[in-house]
Amino acid sequence: MRMLSAKKMHAIHRAENPSSQLSLQTVYQAIKKGDLKAIKVGNRNLIAEENFNRWLMGEKNG
Repeated sequence: MRMLSAKKMHAIHRAENPSSQLSLQTVYQAIKKGDLKAIKVGNRNLIAEENFNRWLMGEKNG
């Protein structure tokens, strides 16, 4: 299972999907609401790549 920071995951998504309207703030809000499962390590939120992709597809994974 590949775990990346929310910031890195967002950057990869934007690089792969330049027309995406997804903002980093939206990712952080989803984590805070519990819609996107993440693990807090220090000051970073680590997200499993599978969870991020499921969240993008509209599935809840909190």
